[in-house]
Amino acid sequence: MVGLKLEGDELKLLRDFVKKGRKSARELTRARILLLATQRHRNSRNIRCWQEYHLENQEEIP
Repeated sequence: MVGLKLEGDELKLLRDFVKKGRKSARELTRARILLLATQRHRNSRNIRCWQEYHLENQEEIP
């Protein structure tokens, strides 16, 4: 699996994008996935927890 590394400005842009929440659910979900992927090296359980949350709530994972 290829790792994803974003720099400070890119992370800030994504965080602001998600924080404002004025985009479509698909765009927000993808931004959240990118943010989680950048944290993968710190804690690989984040992605699994996020997936389990959506599965428990019967939401489709894009």
